[in-house]
Amino acid sequence: LLPPADYPFSHWLSVHGQTARALEAFWRPVVVSALNVQPEHASTAQALMLFRDGFLRHRRAYELGLPMVPLSEIAEAARGYLESFGGRVVCRAAAAGIEVQRGAVSGVRLGDGRVVAADAYLSAVPPRALLRLLPESVAAAAPFAGLRHLEYAAIVAAHLWFDRVVTRLDHAALVDRPVDWVFNKSRVNTRVRPYGLEGGTYLTLVVSAAADLVRRPRAEILKLALAEVRDALPEARAAGVVRALVNRHAEATFAPLPGCDRFRPGQVAPIPNLFLAGDWTRTGWPATMEGAVRSGRLAAEAVLAAPGARETLLTPDLAVAPLARVVGRW
Repeated sequence: LLPPADYPFSHWLSVHGQTARALEAFWRPVVVSALNVQPEHASTAQALMLFRDGFLRHRRAYELGLPMVPLSEIAEAARGYLESFGGRVVCRAAAAGIEVQRGAVSGVRLGDGRVVAADAYLSAVPPRALLRLLPESVAAAAPFAGLRHLEYAAIVAAHLWFDRVVTRLDHAALVDRPVDWVFNKSRVNTRVRPYGLEGGTYLTLVVSAAADLVRRPRAEILKLALAEVRDALPEARAAGVVRALVNRHAEATFAPLPGCDRFRPGQVAPIPNLFLAGDWTRTGWPATMEGAVRSGRLAAEAVLAAPGARETLLTPDLAVAPLARVVGRW
């Protein structure tokens, strides 16, 4: 399945006889949602990996996981776990620079001038932020210099709270429409309520590959989102909007363009006590939550391996089904 050289996925689809309707009804919604770029720009290698591992590898490979509690509770649980082992989580302490002396990180300089020293340092910030933190001489050398060649893709999310039930669906994909996904957080996340209004609905509408939308005014984005909801969900047409919110992320993920993998560094930096995490690192996956989790586990493995403690933390992939070996390449 893999191409001899990476090129746009739309070209691969055309070569393999996919119709325009198949592109719009199937390939485009999946590619845009998972890779955050249009098929005309997506890396064929990463797109094929997505379909191979997400559809062919195993009969359960297609299953999606959704958080059943607010993300803030997950963060608090992680904080409590760290503190139970004597760790300390410091909030609102922005890093201003990574100090490197004699080929190793000597400390992280905070915005107030304090320097935090440690045995090992793990960076989980986006690529451009990392380049700003590193000394210029380090940022200009491999592999960090390659980060300047990574491009980014936008995501826009509109949050709408309605005064009544507007759908019984947990989520829905909208095909051939400006909005990609609708998530009913009142059903999926039972602890999230539309500001105390019993019987109401809290919907999140997500637009990936949103370069054309991300810089539009908030009112225009909300107008589009509300029109999409009322067109797709008849029960929403008479519902009142109690509250509305827009989140815009101009650089939500790195763009998985053809050839981008050569600019993605591994979790082990050339500086011996500096380690890297983030979906943009070399995880074998595109910019997904699964890729981000893999990067964190791989980075943790690398931190442990530095002093000689070998431990496997990466969750094994699903086994490759026999039929998948016939139609795919593993």
